[in-house]
Amino acid sequence: VRSGVRALRQATVWREVAPQALTPEAVGRVAAQGRVALEGPVFAPLSGRPCAGFVLEVAGQGLRVGHTVRQTRPFRLVNGDVAARVVDDRVQLRTGITAERVVQPGEAMPAGLQWLEDASAELRWLRDRDRPLHLVERALLVDQDVVVRGHVRPSNVAGTIAPAPERVATLARTGTDDAAWDATTVRAVATREPALWLEPSPDEGTLEVVPASSAVTAPVLDVHQAVRLPLGITVLLLSWVGFARGLAPFMEGWS
Repeated sequence: VRSGVRALRQATVWREVAPQALTPEAVGRVAAQGRVALEGPVFAPLSGRPCAGFVLEVAGQGLRVGHTVRQTRPFRLVNGDVAARVVDDRVQLRTGITAERVVQPGEAMPAGLQWLEDASAELRWLRDRDRPLHLVERALLVDQDVVVRGHVRPSNVAGTIAPAPERVATLARTGTDDAAWDATTVRAVATREPALWLEPSPDEGTLEVVPASSAVTAPVLDVHQAVRLPLGITVLLLSWVGFARGLAPFMEGWS
């Protein structure tokens, strides 16, 4: 119940924080909008696209048994000449699906993901029973327009608000779908520390990234956190219903 109450409190607190473009005056609890710029790229495991982090969900097709892999690293949220460093501690990526793949029984796992079978007893169980695996990738892509909900503060490193000019690096990557990934131009922010940092909010611990196109005023409740709250409320309501029914005969005598 405690985790459900916490999730509901977060939704209530953030309900009145509307998404706004990142500005030099941003401070405290914000829902800051900007585009993703990389400090150093991660490559998404299925699409091979450069990103600031990803969530890879692997489950038996039509089943809930599976394994989830999360990988993130710090990135920059940029709006014009304003930049904020987004730390990756406890960040929650709520991005859309960027790639999917089904691995049939007997088929080898995609390149670079063979270690998943050793790391997950659930996946080994599925493979031993010839269950197809459904792989879903949700990546935070470079230059993606996003909203970051969290707490903004000045950086500990003195400097101006405007970031250093971007450097452009050309990276070549082979996709895990066995097809060559074309050389891609990746925008990476120079190493100079920006004047703003985006961190988990001190009260709720919220640091959430969502696509700007789907951003709403209130954050999406985490089902795993909130599921216990409706169950607790249901039990309480049923208890009150039973109590009321037990009093009904006595109340009729008073009427």
